[in-house]
Amino acid sequence: MDFYLDYILDLPGVKVESCTQIDGKILLGLRIVGEGMVCHHCQNYTEQLHQNRPILVKDLPVFGRPVYLKVPRRQFYCPNCQRYPTEKLDFLDIKRRHTQRYEQNIYERVKQSSMEQIGREEGLSYDEIKGIFDRVNKTQKKPNWEQVKRICLDEISMRKGQGNFVTVVADISEGNLIEMIDSHRSEEIIEVLMKQAIEVREQVEEVSIDMWGGFPKVIKKVFPNAEIIIDRFHVMKVVNKDLNKLRRAAGITDRQSKYLLLS
Repeated sequence: MDFYLDYILDLPGVKVESCTQIDGKILLGLRIVGEGMVCHHCQNYTEQLHQNRPILVKDLPVFGRPVYLKVPRRQFYCPNCQRYPTEKLDFLDIKRRHTQRYEQNIYERVKQSSMEQIGREEGLSYDEIKGIFDRVNKTQKKPNWEQVKRICLDEISMRKGQGNFVTVVADISEGNLIEMIDSHRSEEIIEVLMKQAIEVREQVEEVSIDMWGGFPKVIKKVFPNAEIIIDRFHVMKVVNKDLNKLRRAAGITDRQSKYLLLS
């Protein structure tokens, strides 16, 4: 059974020693495969274990259930430099209580939703979600602007109902995030984007946006050769909203009727 759990967990350097369920949550006890570590102070190998203080770490859910890992945090004694280095794990950063893949998952979901929404889904506070998002964002390798010809500008809410937005710039063709601008004001967006060379900005042929009035101003200033495309999702959102108003005003109660009206 342990083999299959190791296979499902798919984390380097560890094996599953135990599996229990507590209040609908899955708890996996892990064991480190290696006997020792390379001291990151002097690069010498040591197996002299000083102490082991396991910590509880949240991982990605499985079968709809939250998963927690009981991870050994081993500290060794290095006789060469006489220090006490703490073992580094490939899937968990120092002083973090979430696996790297869990934090990456949070980051990707926030880009499509809001921090408050993801916080409710995960049982985490707004500050915890924001801390994860900011931390992962700093580590992301930003794609090269030089090959980008089709981009989209959009905003994501950092906190629902608070007007706290950031602007994201993405490469449509590759589906990559290029920039994240900590503002929703057109002047500040322009200031950041104008840092790109004019040759880079002139090669952008198409910019997809929502219906916010500030984006066309940004595009005309920053990307002089780009065609402005209104994202069809935002167009249909407005159409559906007004269509529902007309349907209700006409006394049509069948919700399916709106599809006939759209046709």
